[in-house]
Amino acid sequence: MPTEANGRAGRGRPADPGIERRVLAAALTVYGEVGWAGFTLDRVARRAPVGKAALYRRWPTKEDLLLAALEHLAEPPGDEADPTDLRLTRGMELTHVPVPRQIGLGYRVRG
Repeated sequence: MPTEANGRAGRGRPADPGIERRVLAAALTVYGEVGWAGFTLDRVARRAPVGKAALYRRWPTKEDLLLAALEHLAEPPGDEADPTDLRLTRGMELTHVPVPRQIGLGYRVRG
């Protein structure tokens, strides 16, 4: 059984190392499908799939979560990234992310 530095056993199950990647990808997908009006932490949790408590521990509001997902996309890829491989964006599998006609709060995409 894993123990903490003080010798006591840690509480709960071990942290899922892939949770952040799954949640950020799910957030972008949900936002792309339903836009801001339909974007909820409950929908993201079902899409990821993770518990809502795990979301609220990391991102207390839907604004925080969507901002984190968009910032993740804006970060440059690491040195190990293959610039010719368009299948992955920094480890996030984004096979289909539809973009809503209305982005954010009041900004409209031409199309």
